[in-house]
Amino acid sequence: MKFSKKIVAISLALLLLVGVASSFAATDDRVGIRLGAGTGEIKSIGAPDYFAVKKFRKVRYVGQNFLGDTLTKDSVVVWFTGATTNDGVTVTTTTTSSDSTVAGIVTRAALTRDAGQVGNTAQQDYAKRNWTWLQTYGPAQIRLNASTAATAGAALGTGDVKGTGAEYNPVGPGRHGNAGFWLETTVGGQRGRVFLRTE
Repeated sequence: MKFSKKIVAISLALLLLVGVASSFAATDDRVGIRLGAGTGEIKSIGAPDYFAVKKFRKVRYVGQNFLGDTLTKDSVVVWFTGATTNDGVTVTTTTTSSDSTVAGIVTRAALTRDAGQVGNTAQQDYAKRNWTWLQTYGPAQIRLNASTAATAGAALGTGDVKGTGAEYNPVGPGRHGNAGFWLETTVGGQRGRVFLRTE
């Protein structure tokens, strides 16, 4: 009887210690990775401080006017705001986006839809081949049009050829959508390093 009481007492003490430890861990913000529910996180949990955070999400790609052209990796895309595609998961390309619609850069080729998918909702397209990974934050690579160049430190925008990036241009036709900044000076027709911040 005494032995079982000791076991119960030890178990309770251990549970109390674990509760206290987890309580401290939940509020420990020394490295900015345990901020509590609803607050978000500053850096990847467990990653060293010198690793830049990258954020990704799965998206559905459709071409403008539902043409569904294959999109090369490292292409910049915008959220599709058409009447049947304003679902928050469908992206497309543009050469004249506004700031708020730039979504990020696709990190894998986005394939065309299968025949018969035109007009489908995202739910109807689920698990089809026109889904891909979109990077929305962190260092990334982006394609440039052959006639476009970019300077390190300049703001990042969409280019005047679908899927390409350029320096952000706040006025005039083309090259709109401030999506981050260029990390290096890049000549036309190459892939350049940028820092995305679309979310």
